[in-house]
Amino acid sequence: MQASIDSSIISKFKLFETLSQEEQRTILDNSVFLKITKGDYLYRKGDLSKFVYLLIDGGVKEGNVSKSGRELIKFVHHPFSVIGLMSLAGEIYREGYATSLNRNTSLLRVEVQHITQIFKTNTAFSLGLLKELGKNLRISEKRLESLMFLDARSRIVDFIKYNANLTGLQVGLETLLKHNFTQQDIANFTGTSRQTVVAVLNDLKRSNQIYFKRNSMLIRDMASLS
Repeated sequence: MQASIDSSIISKFKLFETLSQEEQRTILDNSVFLKITKGDYLYRKGDLSKFVYLLIDGGVKEGNVSKSGRELIKFVHHPFSVIGLMSLAGEIYREGYATSLNRNTSLLRVEVQHITQIFKTNTAFSLGLLKELGKNLRISEKRLESLMFLDARSRIVDFIKYNANLTGLQVGLETLLKHNFTQQDIANFTGTSRQTVVAVLNDLKRSNQIYFKRNSMLIRDMASLS
């Protein structure tokens, strides 16, 4: 563990908010600080599932790739997300990959054993993990429903709204979303094509609902974005 990391960093992760200071210190003392760049992998499909990752800065995507080479992004993680939670639920080998979206992504890597030891004495923490796993399941179910019932435009708009609600900066009615998604990333998350994403974003721009540059998007009014 590097001394440059503030000792209170663990308390900023919602999953660990029920831990005592001693338990938070145990996780911190048994963690490894990682600094990775865009495209670097935290893990690949088939790797042993023995670590969880605490995202401090930057962004990470989790997904899978079909035999034909098509990518499906399952989750996009923002700062203070915990990545690789299935390793705490009995996963032995990774069923997908996780890779950095940013040139400067900072994480703490913690071995599963140091976290599971806390389960034995902290019931609230165990319940918190169940809630977090349940939340991820609901997100996955909602995405499946979206793929089945919504058209491509609606899925892309929902993607924008979801990430803007998580990390956007509110300025009056407008919301500024700073990100590192490529148009292909959006396509891979929404089950569309890059050409469709380009067409929808340009149409939203023409109708003055959004303004975007490479790594930022200004949403004029979240409530009316459609």
